[in-house]
Amino acid sequence: MERRARYVELRVSYRSILVVLAAAAVVALVTTWLAETRQAVTSGSGAHFGHGADLSGCGPSVEDSVVYDRDEDILAVQMVRNRGRWPVEVASREPEKFRFGRLAEHPRDDVMFPNPRDGAPDDGETSDRVVIPPGREVTMWIADPFPDAPMEPGSFVGITTAPVMVSSLGVAQETEIELYHPIWMTGSRFDGDRLEAALDEVCAELR
Repeated sequence: MERRARYVELRVSYRSILVVLAAAAVVALVTTWLAETRQAVTSGSGAHFGHGADLSGCGPSVEDSVVYDRDEDILAVQMVRNRGRWPVEVASREPEKFRFGRLAEHPRDDVMFPNPRDGAPDDGETSDRVVIPPGREVTMWIADPFPDAPMEPGSFVGITTAPVMVSSLGVAQETEIELYHPIWMTGSRFDGDRLEAALDEVCAELR
C-alpha cells in the first residue's frame, strides 16, 4: 500500500508576529533597564577618610588603603554618583554604618562635601535613603563599619564596598558601591598622623 506524506499547513497571522516581536522588545528593554539601574550608582568625585592613616602616598604601586587605630572612632565620607539616565533611589542595607546626606540645591555644589574631622552630622542631616537625579552626587557617611569585637594586636579587619539597594520605577535591586580606598582597622594602637609622616619619609626616599 502506497503511503502518502501528510502536510500540515501552519498559519500564523501578521498580528501574532507583531505580538511576539513586541514582547521580545519589552523583555530586552526591561533587561537593559534593570542592568543599567543596578550599575548606575558608583563612587563619586571625592572622599575624605577622617583621622585614618592614608597608606597610598607612595604612588600607584602601593594599594590605596586607609588604616584606623583599634581605639579610634571611624568616621569618613564618600561621594556617591548616579551615572544613569534616570533618577535612582539608593537605600543603605546597613543604615547604622552607611547613611546619606541631602542632595545639594544646585549641581555645582555636588562636589562640596564635609570634613569628617569636624565630627558627625546631626541625626536629622542624614537618611538611610536618598533619590539621586541623573548625573548628580550625594554624600555617603561611613561610621564605625566594623563589629564591636576584641582584636589581637597585629590583626586587621577591612571593608571595600558599601551594600545598598537601588530602586527605579518601584523595582529594587541589591548592589555594592566600591569605596575609594579599602578601610582597615588594626588590633594595634598607633598615631595616625605620626604613621603618615613616617610613610611620607619612606616614600620620599624611594622616589
